[in-house]
Amino acid sequence: MSEDAQAKAQTVQRVFETVLSWEESAPREKIRDKFDEGLAEAGVSLPDEQIEALVDHVADRRGPAQVTDLIDLPSS
Repeated sequence: MSEDAQAKAQTVQRVFETVLSWEESAPREKIRDKFDEGLAEAGVSLPDEQIEALVDHVADRRGPAQVTDLIDLPSS
């Protein structure tokens, strides 16, 4: 994994952990909004289907995870 890809994965992981810790019991729309806000603030973009996979994980209360186990991030 390149340094850029590794940095992106770490950033997405931080956003995921923040949303998970604060929004686990929130409605789906709120969870999605928090992902969108966090990723925008971090300057990271993901395709909608990847964001939705992360939202599903949080909304379904599946607990902590590594984002690289949930979505495919480019390795280069």
